[in-house]
Amino acid sequence: MIYSSEYSSLEDLEKQYHAIGVSVVMDQKMIVNRDKYRNTDEWLDDMIEIMKIYQKICNE
Repeated sequence: MIYSSEYSSLEDLEKQYHAIGVSVVMDQKMIVNRDKYRNTDEWLDDMIEIMKIYQKICNE
């Protein structure tokens, strides 16, 4: 799993691109839905789902 905080240490440019993409999608989702979340667990569940989808895309 690649996190956006690790992108600067990665040598592979494609992995850097994917890490930044995941970060952007998570930020957008959080901003758009910030009033929807009742607690941190709901937000975390959404972020985990985004990471799973992105991992699937990266592995294809």
